[in-house]
Amino acid sequence: LPIEMYLQDIDLKGSQLNITTVSRFPEDQVIMPIIDNFIKKINSDPTFTDDFSEFKSLGYDEETVDEKRMIVYRFTAKLKRSN
Repeated sequence: LPIEMYLQDIDLKGSQLNITTVSRFPEDQVIMPIIDNFIKKINSDPTFTDDFSEFKSLGYDEETVDEKRMIVYRFTAKLKRSN
């Protein structure tokens, strides 16, 4: 996981959960393997999967702030229906 990943926004509409995070990445660091690993960890965490399914990436935007590489990343998941 990125060392500094911060939640920017969490939105639950109906059964759709949308999460936006912000993280600083060094210029030489490849983003996708880290994000893929993060998604795998979330999808295997019973605390999350008891209530949500289909945690996946919606993509990211890259910005430079004060000469630092910042990644704004979006994820989504579905709330499981209770029986």
